[in-house]
Amino acid sequence: MAQSWFCGDEEVTPQLMKRSPLVITPAMELAAVQGFYDTVQHMYELLKRYVVSFVCSAKLHELLDLLGVPDDLDGAVSLAQKMICGLTSTALASADDMRGFFDTVEEIFYKLVEMGKAYVCGADIGAIVQELGLPDSLTWAVNVAVGWICN
Repeated sequence: MAQSWFCGDEEVTPQLMKRSPLVITPAMELAAVQGFYDTVQHMYELLKRYVVSFVCSAKLHELLDLLGVPDDLDGAVSLAQKMICGLTSTALASADDMRGFFDTVEEIFYKLVEMGKAYVCGADIGAIVQELGLPDSLTWAVNVAVGWICN
């Protein structure tokens, strides 16, 4: 059933998705990891605009508020903060750093299923972000979820 849907033979309804859990394929996982790293890079670029001493001394929730990003991106912001402060590189991201991002992608995925595959696969990512009422910082999460549905 899921294979038929991913291959384009079957339209997924919200009822169908509630009956079966989301099975993450290796390709989907790779797309999510790439989306996470894209998000970290974006957070890094945003944090570079501030004085390094401020970024390195700020609490995580202060940076989340400053950047206007949801709490689910705490791992991405924390990793970007560590990169600016010279404490790590993106190669050292942990599963905990990525958990919130993955959870967000999964939540967005189910919202996109409700919107319908035909609409989602034909719409612009920016338009979907706006329609869902999400901040621009979640563009990469939406892009990953759209990819899960349309590719």
